[in-house]
Amino acid sequence: SSSFTYVTFDAEEVTIDYTGKITGTIQFTATYNCDVQNGEFPFDEQLCMICFSLVGHRKEELSMNGFAVQPADLY
Repeated sequence: SSSFTYVTFDAEEVTIDYTGKITGTIQFTATYNCDVQNGEFPFDEQLCMICFSLVGHRKEELSMNGFAVQPADLY
């Protein structure tokens, strides 16, 4: 099972380029947790899937960027 804890909106920005194109950006942080499957510890692998839906926008209008947390050095 998984849980979606909260979303915080960090920043909003609107830019206008030299052609007059207006771009709006909303940055947000989402916290998402999923259960750990550790049956093959220490060689287990985890896969958590999440789906976003933004009503009123085409996929060509959206971009999503993220970062990966580096694994802890346990040795």
